[in-house]
Amino acid sequence: MPESESAFSFKRTNRLRGMLILGVFLFHFCNFFPAEVKPDIGHTFVGAFFLLSGFGLLESFKRKENYLDEFVGKKTARLLVPVWIAGMIVLMAKWIVFDNHSILGEHTYLFDIISGGTTTTVSWFVVELIFFYLFFYLAFKHLSVRWAIVAVSAAVALLMILLSQQEGMWYGSGMMFPAGLVLSYFREKIESVKPHTILIVSVTISLIFAYYMKMVRLPWYSGLIYGNLQCLLVSLLVILSLLGRKTGVGKWLVSLLLCNIVYYALETSLQLGPNIITVMPVMTIFLVLAGMDTIAPLTNLFGNVSYEFYLIHAMMIFVSMTWFSDMLLCFISSLVLSLIIAIAINRVSKIFFDNKKKGGPQSD
Repeated sequence: MPESESAFSFKRTNRLRGMLILGVFLFHFCNFFPAEVKPDIGHTFVGAFFLLSGFGLLESFKRKENYLDEFVGKKTARLLVPVWIAGMIVLMAKWIVFDNHSILGEHTYLFDIISGGTTTTVSWFVVELIFFYLFFYLAFKHLSVRWAIVAVSAAVALLMILLSQQEGMWYGSGMMFPAGLVLSYFREKIESVKPHTILIVSVTISLIFAYYMKMVRLPWYSGLIYGNLQCLLVSLLVILSLLGRKTGVGKWLVSLLLCNIVYYALETSLQLGPNIITVMPVMTIFLVLAGMDTIAPLTNLFGNVSYEFYLIHAMMIFVSMTWFSDMLLCFISSLVLSLIIAIAINRVSKIFFDNKKKGGPQSD
């Protein structure tokens, strides 16, 4: 099947990546501002990013000869250079906007500027990706593809267990990286699934997802298991949406509508709160936007700078909050600022790399 016709072509996954980062932005904005309703989509969309990252790596490995040559250095640099640039922008923002001139005396902050740590750009996502890239390199350098996937899955699972004493963000979505490897490995079989099967599976996953959201209320349930399974269900819905979009707009939209109906009906019967009930509608909006050809230039733009957008968006929300008390104005300001600075970081970062391929470091 030609790449352009594939449900998982770069153009489709790049648009999706652009909408996923907007979902993360919306989640953080609703928590930082704060809004009355906070759709519980944050870590699940990060999980979808991990899925696309694992998928993209294996796809590139299969297509490119000598793909692993200088892999670690190139991938690590492509992750950390934008972090360092974003860190300096955050530093200037704290000086200029928040008038904080004492931060250079804070050892933790200075260390994070050098290392790309979490204080400057909330970049735990980057730290995990570096580990995942190392696991990928070691496994695929020395093992067959099938056993390499097993090895990476085991290594990531062990890392998630070790990190389970940290905040939930560290271990609640990481298993989606090996899930992306599995998606790439079985890509042809998955793309051959019939439209009616896609519909049936989509509705079934929506029902399971709606009921599973109740599990977060159970005190005995492990956040490690719950978070990653929640991400898996969201990732499956994302995959099914990509498959459904290829079958035609009408069938795709009907499938999404049915998913929302069954999800809402079950969530209402379970009497869960608006933060959970709004998850499927909000996710559907982003999936529809990602699949609209008419706005492809915009969704591609967000996809191309999704990594840089992720690094800087939290600080831009805080900056906008100091300027505007109105939620809508703050939202527009932080969104526009995040996009403009993300583009700038992306362009400046490319000065350090010979590779001219567009897209964030997680795209391949």
